[in-house]
Amino acid sequence: MFSPKRIGVVGAGNMGLQAAMVLADQGFPVYLFDRPGIAAKNLAGAVKNKLGSLTGRQRVTALDMIPGNYLFLGECDWILEAVYEDRKVKDTVNAIIASHLKPGAFVTTNTSGISFNDLAQTIGPEFAKRYALTHFFNPIKVLPLLEVCGADGVDAEAYAEFCEFAEFILGKRVVHVKDTPNFVGNRIGGLSLFLPFHLPTDGLKIPDIEAIMQVMFGWCPFKTWDLVGLDLAKPVGGNVFDRASDDPLHDWWNPAIPQIQVLLDKGIIGRKGKSQSGFLARNGRQKLCYDFTTGEYVPAELTGYAMLATAMSAKSQADKLKLMLTSDSDDPDVRFAKAAFFTMAAYSANMVGKICDEFVDIDACLETGFNWPAGIFRLVQVFGIRETIMGIHTQSLSGMIPDWLTDMGERGNLLYGQSEDAVFSVQVAGMVSKPVIKDGIYPDKLAMDTCNVVARTPDMTTLDISDHDGNVVLAMITTKSNAINTGVLDGLNRAMDTTER
Repeated sequence: MFSPKRIGVVGAGNMGLQAAMVLADQGFPVYLFDRPGIAAKNLAGAVKNKLGSLTGRQRVTALDMIPGNYLFLGECDWILEAVYEDRKVKDTVNAIIASHLKPGAFVTTNTSGISFNDLAQTIGPEFAKRYALTHFFNPIKVLPLLEVCGADGVDAEAYAEFCEFAEFILGKRVVHVKDTPNFVGNRIGGLSLFLPFHLPTDGLKIPDIEAIMQVMFGWCPFKTWDLVGLDLAKPVGGNVFDRASDDPLHDWWNPAIPQIQVLLDKGIIGRKGKSQSGFLARNGRQKLCYDFTTGEYVPAELTGYAMLATAMSAKSQADKLKLMLTSDSDDPDVRFAKAAFFTMAAYSANMVGKICDEFVDIDACLETGFNWPAGIFRLVQVFGIRETIMGIHTQSLSGMIPDWLTDMGERGNLLYGQSEDAVFSVQVAGMVSKPVIKDGIYPDKLAMDTCNVVARTPDMTTLDISDHDGNVVLAMITTKSNAINTGVLDGLNRAMDTTER
């Protein structure tokens, strides 16, 4: 397996610094390169800004990206380029990396808006053999999603080994994507962010839309906009709008969204701005939302639609979907719910084979990159494939339904099987086994399987994760803030005794 002894991160901006700290916290020595003084300055505040631990920061060496330090690039087994999203800047940096690259080293880019194959081809075929996309999601230490794709001409064995390392050692949920605008996470998740601006919302206020999306998907778009920043509308939307003219909802990606522009013109960009407000705000404990009619923040109160209220109180996701999607009501809440669900389902199904090979990759991105409790295809199965197809027709989106989904509806097949690892493969046209956990250490999931548990106390859970390579006991500290107390010390001693036995 690929096992870097030293990692180089080029770019000490937000993502580069996050990546360096996360990798260092996992025990890897890291060189952090950037313009003179920038890496050292950003690294100084990394612990204070909760990007990692003090121990991790001590494993990171800040280096100015100047000719005298280029030789340090040659010490790295993996170089992660995370510089500003500018083609000329990335080409310049890649040329420097290529000229100092250690034989056998692997290079990846964290780009989200530039074709990484174009970047690779600029340097040459030898560079492309060990070059790939590694698109981390922000914040890196919290979100497990990692989109990956090898450059055209990449060494297949080297790429496979790197992906194993990313999944089993870094503990990331690796999703294989194609070199398309916004890849998968920001293509499908991005569309869900743009839905409220293109669907019928007459009679609905921001809190109504948030509640409907929460009921349907377990996720709220306006809260997400405020969290990531309203200024991201331009790069997220513009990337697809400018580069994907064949997108079935191409005009929806136009980044010139009037509602967002109104707020940006007022200097309102979300929680990271000075006002720490966006579509939503707070006045003490009172929740507020922006009223585009008055141009003021008003109390965030629901309008009071009956079906939405009933669905909000329903216990199961199946009941929530059934209430909203089969209702004969012509109220705004029901109209919006139907339009949102069936548009997401149609668009996502249409993108399979274009942005990724399997629908399960789309669900994985929504669940691990956008924090949806269940991906859109899991929800389609809950509501019913045939019923979803009928709903797509009612929204005049029939042209987006792919043949594979039509066939499944006619045959009454399932997207996900009875067992946790059974899933329908579009490529195979049948059910395949796709393990949720393959090797590696996934403590939270392992702890749910009682056959792994050796002992469990309020302070510690001890798991037997032995395999054919040897006997291993994993001790999970479960105290608040991982505090070390006598229960933890006792548990560690017992764990060592168990391992020795």
